[in-house]
Amino acid sequence: MTDNSARDELLVSEETGGELAMGMPPMAIGGALAAGLVGAAVWAGIAVVANYEIGWIAWGIGAAIGAAFHKLGGRGAAGPMLCAAIAVASIGAGKYVAFRTSVSNELDEILGSEMMRVEYAAYQAFGAAYVAAQTDEEKEALAREWIVEGNQDPSNVSAHRLEQFRQNELPELLAIHRGDKNFEQFKSEFTELAMADVNFADTLGGFDLLWIALGVMTAWRLASGTAEGSA
Repeated sequence: MTDNSARDELLVSEETGGELAMGMPPMAIGGALAAGLVGAAVWAGIAVVANYEIGWIAWGIGAAIGAAFHKLGGRGAAGPMLCAAIAVASIGAGKYVAFRTSVSNELDEILGSEMMRVEYAAYQAFGAAYVAAQTDEEKEALAREWIVEGNQDPSNVSAHRLEQFRQNELPELLAIHRGDKNFEQFKSEFTELAMADVNFADTLGGFDLLWIALGVMTAWRLASGTAEGSA
């Protein structure tokens, strides 16, 4: 009795596995992945060239993935889930590449501008003035002037902020003055700080999420044949 039960379970398992294999042929999976890669490239390419993101492309990516899977023989319950996951990955990858490229291009413009050399020269000048200062009062006055922005009163700078300046900013200013950090290193650090300060998640708005959801749902429906059946 036990042997028969085990044999029946094995047969059911083999049948189920066979059904899944028949519903997920390599050609269908490959087609869905290829559609996702092309879609991500198109999304990123248009966003970079036009400097503008077209939301409905996300919908098109989902449609291409689901249609490719279904047309190439993809069937079964697992197919729509796979296509939905590919759609999310493809749309996200395309948007992320576009985001990184856009930020990189903006940084290249800044780094190649005269503004960066002016900034570096200002750092050098401050370091030289700070080293040449004869008294602690003179050094503190220089620090206060460096910290304030616009027409703010240097005397309003708190003792805590002065201490932060001495610990975090002054060492870099003096390193530039001594020549320990050249202009290329200065630009490299600026790039790292700028990239770290930009959060990809902050670029996702309500319309982005809407188009992504539409793309995922379309991939699911076309992969399952629902859209075809309802047509």
